[in-house]
Amino acid sequence: MINYDMLMNNWLIIVGIIVFLAGLIGLFLYLRHKNKSGYHAEKNIFASAESALFDDSDINTPHSTTTHNEATGLFQDGFETEQQAEADSATPTQPSELIIVLFVIAQHEIGFSGTDIFEVLQDLGLVHGKKRIFHHYGLGESKTQHPIFSIANIMEPGVFNPEEADTFHSQGLALFMQLPGPFGGRVAFELMMNTAQRIADTLSGIVENDRHQPVDASVINELRQKINQFEQR
Repeated sequence: MINYDMLMNNWLIIVGIIVFLAGLIGLFLYLRHKNKSGYHAEKNIFASAESALFDDSDINTPHSTTTHNEATGLFQDGFETEQQAEADSATPTQPSELIIVLFVIAQHEIGFSGTDIFEVLQDLGLVHGKKRIFHHYGLGESKTQHPIFSIANIMEPGVFNPEEADTFHSQGLALFMQLPGPFGGRVAFELMMNTAQRIADTLSGIVENDRHQPVDASVINELRQKINQFEQR
């Protein structure tokens, strides 16, 4: 039986990893456009170590920015703790979870408008909720109590504020899912992949994997195989 309480306790770690990956995307976009038109992107999502994504108690307080190294150090500390725990274990174990990440990156310097983001995500059945990001709970009678996948903003602080929908722009969206989850991995991935492509088609974006590679048939097959191997462990 899936321990959903444990999955929810890992929620901040999952979003933290997504935030770090999204930071790399934001940095790449900034460097790519800077020399073309003097465009200055919004601050990257990993610039604030006290982001509301990481601490609910700060959800209504101002956030001070930190350096790239300080923010990265937060993730490294977590990874070192996990690595030490693994080293202390006498019996090697199989990975207990798998995180799949996709990005939808804007093709235009202005990015996606907040109004368009809210409209397309709601049209695709996503719900704005916990952590102030969007979640997909399934379709029709196949809805679940826990998210099948979620979508965060790659710009700091990673959230979507409904009251600011008509004033903000984003350079991209991060879609992520965790396995095991409420659906089988293959079904959940196909739903997330289809959603990412529909967002890209509607907002004129590009779907990329977690290595910043455009998603094509070979990348999709690679992700499917990765999921199959995990579920057969």
